[in-house]
Amino acid sequence: MSEYRTDFSIDAFRQNWRTLKGDLEALTASLAGTLLSAGRAGGQGISSATATDEQLGIGTSDPAFLLDLSAPAEANREILFHAAVEDASRDRFDLANGTTTGSRFVPNLIGSVESTSAAQSVTIQGQCPVANDTGTTPLVSLMGRRYTDAAADPINSSYTDIATRPILDIRNRATILFQIEANGNLGLNGSSYGSGVKVIFIANATTAPSTNPTGGGILYCEGGALKFKGSGGTVTTIAPA
Repeated sequence: MSEYRTDFSIDAFRQNWRTLKGDLEALTASLAGTLLSAGRAGGQGISSATATDEQLGIGTSDPAFLLDLSAPAEANREILFHAAVEDASRDRFDLANGTTTGSRFVPNLIGSVESTSAAQSVTIQGQCPVANDTGTTPLVSLMGRRYTDAAADPINSSYTDIATRPILDIRNRATILFQIEANGNLGLNGSSYGSGVKVIFIANATTAPSTNPTGGGILYCEGGALKFKGSGGTVTTIAPA
């Protein structure tokens, strides 16, 4: 096994990458076409790893990026990346194709935890040192944008605002609970905006609150009327239907 530098620097990273490239090329040559991985159904695995000009390709002999993954097409299961820990193998993180439609790749990040019900399946965290906890830039940002049709490089293109499609929704499987529209509208359990722009839609409550809240109040719609129930139990109709 080759020796790798342990200092944290750009030069060390580049040197270690070149060393890894050489090790992978030697490993690939020694295996002479045998499988490097046989974890997929039917004994199929990644049959080659190619490194050229400090770019590593897995499943492709012509890598175009620093790490280039390409999975063979399958009828019902296309997973490009899988991660798990040895003592909790049923807890996993995958990068998979979110559709079974042929000739289409919809990136799908999946976290699955079976070892406990007391942990999130996926957590996205942004953090900074105390010294950088200043200013108005959000710590975590989700962005929607569009690029010119058939752009040669969609990652490095000219972008404009989304005009028609919703930007974000939160679902319970197929049921949309919360949706943000491109024009600034917000929908809670629905999206009937009455041709308004930068407005909020609140669906009628399936069941009106029957007990008093503590530490605050409840805002809800009932029969199209906007109501508020305070911690003392008083229900105020803010706007009739």
